[in-house]
Amino acid sequence: MKKILLPVLFVILSCSTGFAEGIITWHSGDNTVMTQPMEPDRDGTVIYTEGYVMDDWTASASISTEYHFWGVWENNIVGTISSISIKIYADNDGSPGDDELWNYVFDNSDYTKAFTVTEYTVTEVTGASSVSALSTESIDSKTIYIVDTTTDNSPCFNQIEGETYWLAMAVETENGSFGFVNSENSFGASALIFENGTVTPINGSMAFIITPVPGSFFLFGTALLGLVKVERKKYLLNTPKVT
Repeated sequence: MKKILLPVLFVILSCSTGFAEGIITWHSGDNTVMTQPMEPDRDGTVIYTEGYVMDDWTASASISTEYHFWGVWENNIVGTISSISIKIYADNDGSPGDDELWNYVFDNSDYTKAFTVTEYTVTEVTGASSVSALSTESIDSKTIYIVDTTTDNSPCFNQIEGETYWLAMAVETENGSFGFVNSENSFGASALIFENGTVTPINGSMAFIITPVPGSFFLFGTALLGLVKVERKKYLLNTPKVT
């Protein structure tokens, strides 16, 4: 059994590039692989930082993941996001540990489109969340944008069901300042800002969604089907024929 399981598990946990479907924009109600989806708060607060915004999540499935988050352009002056840096850390009793598990810089080069930035309509309007940080302001009438990334052409992170992790997000922009939007939900520890070696707590959670890499569930089902077929073949070969 062990000889069969090892290659099957390798297929399940490997990144999918052959079955990927490109960049997929997340919509409310779509699938996630986190126990608590963190959707944006229309009446919430924006966090501006030149460093990283960090928040935690707990995995609801063991699968390769992609990342989506929300933000607004300061004063509605729409610039360009030139790159996105995402890091993942292990959880250490409610705070990010020193163990960096994964990191990647997404940029839209001439050959690969690694992310998209599109307008997003928040369908539910909730009360304003209490968020405090060094640089914040109300969303008010600003247009909310969703940033969708893809790991089609990059290494991806394989999360473990039931484990808690910390996601660190930073953006580099041109001709505008992009701020992160907080979530209408609250989960786990408070979010953090990490900038210039200083950690600033935020009274609330950031809006972000973790989803499976396109094709991951297909690979998962294919792997399980392969396991069943192998086991059935072993059963037939080892079962005496009745004459």
